[in-house]
Amino acid sequence: ASELEFVITSFVQSLIKLHNSMAIRGIFMYG
Repeated sequence: ASELEFVITSFVQSLIKLHNSMAIRGIFMYG
């Protein structure tokens, strides 16, 4: 894998983690 692929993969994974934590917070606040 090239460096660009590694950067994109880690960026996508951090976005997914951020989305998951925000979704969990939303469930706790509004659920």
